[in-house]
Amino acid sequence: MVSKVGQVGVAVAFGDAARKALREERLFRGVRLCQAGHTRFISVRRGEFMVVSESDPNTRYYVVYRPERGEVSCGCADFQKRGAELGLCKHVACVMAWLGRIPCQHCGRPAGPGRMVCPDCVEPPAWAYDPRAERDFWDDFYGEPGR
Repeated sequence: MVSKVGQVGVAVAFGDAARKALREERLFRGVRLCQAGHTRFISVRRGEFMVVSESDPNTRYYVVYRPERGEVSCGCADFQKRGAELGLCKHVACVMAWLGRIPCQHCGRPAGPGRMVCPDCVEPPAWAYDPRAERDFWDDFYGEPGR
């Protein structure tokens, strides 16, 4: 099954928030897979890869990654079930990470090979969670400093 990017034709339909969460989870797992070295890449032809399974080294998944032509596919069950809706699985995300095509989680620019955050965004953004600010907010709210 080769999914045309953006094509919807799968029995499972997700809302925008669920789709975003599922994509982010697969991107994270794909980057982790790439960083952990559980994968071996064999470029069969331009845009075609073999990714070794994380759980079974004897299982390999054939991945096609040609986004410029709108062709993205993987032989795994997750992609067969949700690929048309999500456009990726962790094996496709692993190939994207290996190629340095994962978008930065903060600014959207390419993060670089094996990364989820680009070098310019390594520092957490100003809006990132700060436990001290959280504590100070609630101390002020309840009027109980040092709680």
